[in-house]
Amino acid sequence: MLSWFILTETHSVLWLSLYGSLQFMGTLLAPFFGIVGHHLGNKKVYSLMRLAYFSLAVSIGVLIVLGQLHPLPVFVISFLMGLIRPSDQVLRHTLLVESIDPKQLSSAASLSRTTQDSARLMGALTGAGLVVYWGMGFTYIGVIALYAVSWIWSLKIARPVTQRNLKDATLSVPALALRDLKEGVNYVRSSPVLSSGMWLAFWLNLTVFPLTNGLLPYVAKEVYHLNQTGLGYWVACVAGGALIGSLSFGPLSQRLPLVPLMFCSSALWPLALIVFVNLPGPEWASVLLVITGYVQSQCMIPLTVTLLSHTAPQHRGQVMGLRILMIYGIPIGLMIAGPLITQFGFPFTATLYCMLALIGNGSIAWHWYRGWRRSKS
Repeated sequence: MLSWFILTETHSVLWLSLYGSLQFMGTLLAPFFGIVGHHLGNKKVYSLMRLAYFSLAVSIGVLIVLGQLHPLPVFVISFLMGLIRPSDQVLRHTLLVESIDPKQLSSAASLSRTTQDSARLMGALTGAGLVVYWGMGFTYIGVIALYAVSWIWSLKIARPVTQRNLKDATLSVPALALRDLKEGVNYVRSSPVLSSGMWLAFWLNLTVFPLTNGLLPYVAKEVYHLNQTGLGYWVACVAGGALIGSLSFGPLSQRLPLVPLMFCSSALWPLALIVFVNLPGPEWASVLLVITGYVQSQCMIPLTVTLLSHTAPQHRGQVMGLRILMIYGIPIGLMIAGPLITQFGFPFTATLYCMLALIGNGSIAWHWYRGWRRSKS
């Protein structure tokens, strides 16, 4: 809803790119959240983050009710939300791996992704329709209510996790975070599997993720001249494809090796987007977006499982913190895409991004293969 609001109010892809980038500004803080969660308790930090989401959503809701919602306060609140949200995955994945048997990790990761994709699917379908019939004010009350429910449920995470009081540490929190970050970097560099996975995550976030995560409202409104309901259906198509992918990942993971599945899906992802951005009309766009969501899911779930399964327990917080740092490729990609779209148009920019994704994916796959061969010899 807010992406459409920004695009409608500013009529600028540059401002839309900036809004999308602000939601990932806190990516650099992800290792810090991971370290604090490790020492204070992941449940406690996770619940506080959910409370912050609720509070910021209430702020937007109040502005809507008062008729004072403008792009500037949306940018400010989105920036504050963006300081926290990228670290959400660090805590969620850490809680996941601490709560289940390692043999069930693939199934648990698939189920976790299923809950996210199904929520995005239902949110996209219901949100667009509710805004049309009820207006943004009443619809956002529902958003606030969902944030409240998510905070309450976070308090019901019953399984205790290992924690250590920060006051007993000989180092300050920033120094401790920097030390653990350095240890995490050295640990990842020592493993070809982990380093390849990190580079793949960054490259995909830099090239293909911005096309569907931040720029889809611009494509819907300015390229194909759809309304907000049409955008909602498109978002639902991506989420629906991802949901199908997460549901089918469990059986596929039993038959196919995870790493080849990950790299094959990472190649099909930009190929599907190349077809999507060069369509003559919106008729087949929904089909391509479903395919895009499916291969995206078949790439990102194996990536998460591979990183977690190849990481020693004492390094999981560090590695997942570094994994979230790779999301910083999204704001970089969005900020570069804005001027390129203004100068050369969306089809050229999107095709360029997809071609770069294919080249980078091939290079990273070769790096992983060489490391795997060395480890076997």
